[in-house]
Amino acid sequence: MTSLVTRLFFFVKYCIKCHVEEEWDRLDQEVIDNVISEWRKRLTACVAAGRGHFEHSRLTLLHLFTY
Repeated sequence: MTSLVTRLFFFVKYCIKCHVEEEWDRLDQEVIDNVISEWRKRLTACVAAGRGHFEHSRLTLLHLFTY
């Protein structure tokens, strides 16, 4: 029974890995570049919010896009 569970676990893990790689390959490079370029602004807003929630704050969102 244990070997069946172990084999099933590794099979499911392999399937998930394959699907994640397929989806990763479908991502548009421009989208990836935009996310990376916005990361510093989002990190700055997070630090300014004291590591609290900042995404829904209008003031913070305005601050995010004025750099």
